[in-house]
Amino acid sequence: MINYLHDFKPGANHSDIATVEQALAVKFPEDLIAFWNKHQGGWPENDIFGYTDMYGVDNDGQMMSFLLLNEREGEMVHKTLSFRREGRILECHVIIADEAGGHKILYNSNDGKIYVWDHENEDVVPQNCYLIGDNFTHFFNDVLYRIET
Repeated sequence: MINYLHDFKPGANHSDIATVEQALAVKFPEDLIAFWNKHQGGWPENDIFGYTDMYGVDNDGQMMSFLLLNEREGEMVHKTLSFRREGRILECHVIIADEAGGHKILYNSNDGKIYVWDHENEDVVPQNCYLIGDNFTHFFNDVLYRIET
């Protein structure tokens, strides 16, 4: 299944992405770079994903929007660095999106996978990070879906 994104802004250039990588001390994979070359922010048409939490309970999450690649307050660099300084996420985590229930969508630079970060259990990081995609392409095209009513 191919997902569709409602864009906030046109894509970022390689220089912008390299600046973000340097600011966050990570190297992004090609699929995430290709996504950002086309899109900056935005929300997916198919926005529901499933995950199993630390208690073994199956949950549905709703993807709200991807963050913009800049250092303004509330955007990717600022938000990621703030959460790292506060010990809310690990140094290998990058917040790439917001989830409807207050959780965050993370890229893990150590394993290249996508996780949902549970804000209600943030005192036990990284056990509060639940795998939702083997990589970004898998998450965006195969995991996100819409529940038909």
